[in-house]
Amino acid sequence: MESNKDEALKCLTIARKAMELGDYAKAVRFTEKSIRLFPTGQGEQLLSIVQKKNAEPRKPTAASTSSTTTPKPHRAPEPVQERKYTTEQVRAVKTILACGKDYYKILSVDKSATDAQIKKAYRKQALQFHPDKNSAPGADEAFKLVAKAFDILSDSNKRAIHDEGGDADGSRGRSSAASYHQQQYAYNRRSGDDVSPEDLFNMFFGGGMRNSFGPNMRAQQQQQRYRQQQQQQRYRQQYTRQQTRNGDDDLAGNLSQMMPIILISILAIFALLFSFEGEPLYTFRPAPPNTNMRTTRANNINYYVNPKVFDTTVKNNMHKFSRTERQIETDWLGELRLNCQSEQRHRANLLAQADGVLFGIVGRNEKAYKKAENMKMANCDELRRLAPKIRG
Repeated sequence: MESNKDEALKCLTIARKAMELGDYAKAVRFTEKSIRLFPTGQGEQLLSIVQKKNAEPRKPTAASTSSTTTPKPHRAPEPVQERKYTTEQVRAVKTILACGKDYYKILSVDKSATDAQIKKAYRKQALQFHPDKNSAPGADEAFKLVAKAFDILSDSNKRAIHDEGGDADGSRGRSSAASYHQQQYAYNRRSGDDVSPEDLFNMFFGGGMRNSFGPNMRAQQQQQRYRQQQQQQRYRQQYTRQQTRNGDDDLAGNLSQMMPIILISILAIFALLFSFEGEPLYTFRPAPPNTNMRTTRANNINYYVNPKVFDTTVKNNMHKFSRTERQIETDWLGELRLNCQSEQRHRANLLAQADGVLFGIVGRNEKAYKKAENMKMANCDELRRLAPKIRG
């Protein structure tokens, strides 16, 4: 509640000005809002005064008296003007819609783009295609595509699936948040809730866009900020309870989901590693007798072999040699994927700890949060680089 004190005092100031101008109904509204945000003695006293003033009968003004004697001429309702759009806006909308599910093209970023570059591109595109800024046909659909592109590319798991050619629309991932609003958005995704493109836009821009397009939106935006503050408090409490209660269940669930992949990888590795007298045919790290380093021809993956065994059983058979190197690259991709998942879990824990979520602490350690956000994830970067080449 202490965080709402400044907003409550602002509402009291607005209420006093409204009372001075004789707009007692407005003064009542803002005084009640101030009390809801942060109860004070000043607010209770002012509310009592403006309620009495608002209940008093109004004296008829000169304008109202003259209106009873002299009827005003009837005016036709003013025609509603449709918002116009430019040919450049139409062309931009068509360009976005033609991108389909090429999310990198929608945001105009490279496949190697960082999280910061993706967020910057989203802000630019979202402002360009927001319905309040662009009324061209199809602008609403383009705005939704921009939000969808950010949803996929800002999530490391979904992005990896998208890079491998898979459908990441229905996948469940963890967000790499850069602000509390983004962490709230990530919590909604983990809980299975859908966040609309408009809600995502408001999380980035503070819900202030529509204030510049209509005078009646200010009160709605103030109510929305109040609701967001209440939701943020509930999200913190729910997330803390869920982490404490379901920590073991999540670990078991993740292991059960990964078990088929782990078993397949182990079987494939055993089929090759123990194909010659119980000794591994190759390893990814030097271990006797596999001390001679080789590199795959296709993607330059380093591996170690026993030259006496490898040269006689594999190298002299071109078909078997090519098949073995393909298997080596596939196994290396699986190892990168497991290491990438470990990096993602570690970074998520550091972000939550720096933001005070894990221990229910209110207030963020900005230095630790920034360090965790910029943590290098070498295995994930290598996975994104190699996956399209090896899978392709």
